[in-house]
Amino acid sequence: MKKTYLLLLVLGTFLSGLRAQPFVDVLNVQGTYFPKTNYDNYPGAKNETWQGAVNAFIPVVLKNKNTVLTGISYENMCFDMQYDTSSQTESTQLSSVTAQLGFIYQFANTPWSVTVLAVPRIASDLKNFSGKHYQMGGALLFTYQVRKSLKLKIGGYYNREFFGNYFMGLAGIDWKAGKRIYVYGVLPGSLNLEYRISPWLYTGLAYKCITASYRLGNPDNSYYVREGDTFWGDSRLSNFYHLYLTKNLVFNFDAGYSLYRYFEQYNSRDKVEVTRPVFHKSKDNWFFNTGLSFRIRLDNAYND
Repeated sequence: MKKTYLLLLVLGTFLSGLRAQPFVDVLNVQGTYFPKTNYDNYPGAKNETWQGAVNAFIPVVLKNKNTVLTGISYENMCFDMQYDTSSQTESTQLSSVTAQLGFIYQFANTPWSVTVLAVPRIASDLKNFSGKHYQMGGALLFTYQVRKSLKLKIGGYYNREFFGNYFMGLAGIDWKAGKRIYVYGVLPGSLNLEYRISPWLYTGLAYKCITASYRLGNPDNSYYVREGDTFWGDSRLSNFYHLYLTKNLVFNFDAGYSLYRYFEQYNSRDKVEVTRPVFHKSKDNWFFNTGLSFRIRLDNAYND
């Protein structure tokens, strides 16, 4: 049991270098609900979404203390479009399976480390499956430890989305700003302010931005769905609460508001063309998230 715990602690330490946070979720299960909301240009119709995700990570610690990181994630979204004037509905699903293979290297006798990550992904409705449902991406992130309580990060991210090559610069922070306050994240993807109410209860504010695309499995695979605004992405602001049921088992609840969270259908010429009415642009909306995690905290705050 002690060996298992030490292995998970090593995993947490190295993953934190990439994720910029004072903890790591070795296993995480989440469910998110987006209530009914109107479409922008589809009068008389509303969209409701349920979303579920499972994430897991496995480390391979090398003799030289560098580490190989492996993981896998599954996500499923179920969309229900309902018409006000009738009982007619349309439902469809989008799914993704994402693998992570990475390496963290600590430069000897320096405050620098580097994380290299490859991210192959399947993203589609899983119909008429073909090679066109695959994506390939990766990230490079350098970390500089200013002092024990502060790390700064800089790097870049790339993914071969269905709408083309997608490049994004990265800038991150991992800062213990006080005994109870932690600021962490890698922009433009995420930024979090965490406040420890007690060793058993944490709260805070979170920002998250998502840009993604999913292949639709029509016979020639010529359509795809893009998530989020073409510039802003799917931007989510939330207030979170994390309750430690045990030292490592955490129940979490988030409530927030999503800006530019819509799913639009495009054709092979990257023009909006809707063959499935559910994939129209929708209005901004609230969301509610809950889940369970097996978590290793890296800041020893649980024992304070």
